[in-house]
Amino acid sequence: MKSIRSSAAALAVLMFTSAQAGPLHRAETGIGSAVIVPYWTVHAEQDSLLTVRNDAEEPSAVRVRVLDEEGEVRLALGLYLNARDQWIAAITRVDGVTELRAPDASCVLLENGMGTSGTTSNPLRIDLGDAPAGSVEIVEMARAQLESQAVPNGRWPGCATIAQRFVDGMWSQDPNAGLAAPADRIGATISILRVGGGTMSTIDGTALAGFSDEAQHAPASALGPDLSKAVDSEAGFGQVRSRVCFEDSCRVDTWSEPLEAVAAALTAVAVHAEISIPPGANGRTDIVIHRPLERYETQPGYFTETRAGLRVVDRNGVRVLGTSGLARINHGQILQVLGFDLEAVILDPPVAVPSPVLGHPGLPEFPMTPLVQAGTDGGIAEIRFESAIVPPVELTASDGHRYIGEAVIAFGVQQFTNGNIDIGGPQTVLSNYRGTITPRLERRLGPPLF
Repeated sequence: MKSIRSSAAALAVLMFTSAQAGPLHRAETGIGSAVIVPYWTVHAEQDSLLTVRNDAEEPSAVRVRVLDEEGEVRLALGLYLNARDQWIAAITRVDGVTELRAPDASCVLLENGMGTSGTTSNPLRIDLGDAPAGSVEIVEMARAQLESQAVPNGRWPGCATIAQRFVDGMWSQDPNAGLAAPADRIGATISILRVGGGTMSTIDGTALAGFSDEAQHAPASALGPDLSKAVDSEAGFGQVRSRVCFEDSCRVDTWSEPLEAVAAALTAVAVHAEISIPPGANGRTDIVIHRPLERYETQPGYFTETRAGLRVVDRNGVRVLGTSGLARINHGQILQVLGFDLEAVILDPPVAVPSPVLGHPGLPEFPMTPLVQAGTDGGIAEIRFESAIVPPVELTASDGHRYIGEAVIAFGVQQFTNGNIDIGGPQTVLSNYRGTITPRLERRLGPPLF
């Protein structure tokens, strides 16, 4: 595990503060200037419906990257949303090929410099190859100044005009002409649908507010901005502040690498999620962990993964899995089975591969069938992240305090299948009921190393 240190000049203070203002932080409202959608899938004949929203009163320029489960970028585009606008796209499988389809008229600039948009009768179609699942990174590059020529009449011009600006127009020399810093008003959701099975689960994107206080507008072919390009002009050259709230206080630190600030905002020592697995209702639960920074491992400030362990406590608080401690999750095996930065822990009687809920390959190490047979029908699942090194080496602030755990995003999906609904005929109706679980993140600050 790599050691991460902030610079000697970095500030570290403990403070009580508002949850919605100040340095880079995980936004409770779900809107910010960077958004991570942790999971999309076309497994098990499912489609994923992505919605990107601009809640600001000014038009916004947004970078959207669609990643596969190995962390590779399958698509990068520039998205131009008007005030209070949204863009809708579907990720689906057609004849063995994964496609992004967008019937939305918002302007999209592709990496080849072409500008395009879709219509209801002729949707935009982009080939994503054979990718079966992945995640999405969204970074607000800039917002338009309403008094500038960037947005005549307060709206973006036609897509061909926007594309031409990078060739010989107002953005050929200065891509930020007529633009201002992001407004922290971007949000996103993903809805995973299986039309044939009658199921849908909607997952909110995780937003980072205060991600950038400078415009970072660029053509779609540019490498940035991405999650490693946070900007905080008030923190000093190249430095970025983070704010993280623990049980009784909020802490502000200044980091020498932008990725360290993002890691601090996302780090959790444990994820707690309610599970429900009653055999009579055919209950199943998936818990998915996404490590959004893992693809940046070659860059300065990368926060490496820890070992993970699983514990399950029944509804009476009695431990039923990991009785002598955490059941250790072999991270190398997970990477081989589930892909680079997506992990799914399947709690289901019985365990199946692929997952009976999301269809993603699951972990066979944790059979719940004996527990269900013993009368366990649900409780709390805890996934705890611990260092593989003793003494542990974690993200360390300038005062020596350690951010314990892993930079993760977690969600869960519960499904109940009922095949006994009587409609008065010879056949019963198979009904599926789904709900999305929002886990509780446990954050912990370790004692100083020095």
